[in-house]
Amino acid sequence: MNRNEIIKLIINKKNKENKRYYVYILLDQCKIPFYVGCGQNYRCLDHESWVRYYDFGNELKRKKIKDILLSNEEIIYEIDSFYENRKDSMIREKELIKEIGRIDLGADPLTNLTDGGFGGVNLSPPIRKQISISRRKWIKEHPEEHKQLMDRIINKTKSKEGRQKIKEGQLRWIENNPEKHKERQRKSSEWTKTEEGKELISKISKERNSSKEGKIKISNGVKNWIKENPEDYKLRQEKSTEWTKTPEGKEILRKNMEWTKTEEGKELLRNNRLEYIRNNPEKEKERLEKLRKTVSSDSQREKNRQRQKLHWKNKLEIINRCENLIREYNLEIKIPSKKSSFKTFLELENKIKELISLLD
Repeated sequence: MNRNEIIKLIINKKNKENKRYYVYILLDQCKIPFYVGCGQNYRCLDHESWVRYYDFGNELKRKKIKDILLSNEEIIYEIDSFYENRKDSMIREKELIKEIGRIDLGADPLTNLTDGGFGGVNLSPPIRKQISISRRKWIKEHPEEHKQLMDRIINKTKSKEGRQKIKEGQLRWIENNPEKHKERQRKSSEWTKTEEGKELISKISKERNSSKEGKIKISNGVKNWIKENPEDYKLRQEKSTEWTKTPEGKEILRKNMEWTKTEEGKELLRNNRLEYIRNNPEKEKERLEKLRKTVSSDSQREKNRQRQKLHWKNKLEIINRCENLIREYNLEIKIPSKKSSFKTFLELENKIKELISLLD
């Protein structure tokens, strides 16, 4: 079939039978197959366009297509089969390549450099090197086309559909390569524990988190993820709450609280607060206005006064109890300043009671 006939067939199958994926064969003028592939829409026609306009593609296939075009002949297209899903078309592609045979493995006549399926399988080292050289050469000779191509790819990956496709591709690869995935995870985990890994992760994290753009990007990314995955976010929150109740979680929270009381922690919190105020002046103004309104109202002011009195009364009661216990049992414990927090005196009282229980 020629180009026009193949286009009509693809459109017909897609519209009438909802079979958008297909396995195709490219043949030369002697009707000898030289390439097998799978795809959708007009994927089978791309190979000729790449060679005609960009001189791009694997060297064996490119040379074969060039020979056909230079001899003023046309590539013959054949559709082997149509499918409703991509996975089935890939399985058939792999079977067909194995059945016909690859030229780089000494089994003529296909110019395919992989076993098909999900691509990149069974590439020999010389072929990998050859592809790499070919790609670098094309990028050097066609910088504008390469830039346009990369922009299109980046724009696709930023879209919701693009991210979903990437996620599906990763999950598919993990499903088909469980052992390789485990090995990758193991190597990645080991590398992050090395000095080089720790240093690089720390450097990237600091650069990303310190810049205003980086912080905005992280914030927007988190907000978008929460918006798109409300159920996952809720599940994460529940798991996080459960974790904070475990001994490990409590210990880490305690250490974090202690760190915030150090000079370094106080300085960092202060700087973060000042930076937030600088970046969000309107929100800070709104917050201060609400605070003024709350404090300015007579009823609220009276409530605050009563609350402070009650708080101070409770604190004095605890201080008196602690002093009485210290005198009664002749304990060598120093009472903190009355300016100390309510929590400090509660902890002191508990400590005294523990000591008394040991003495008894």
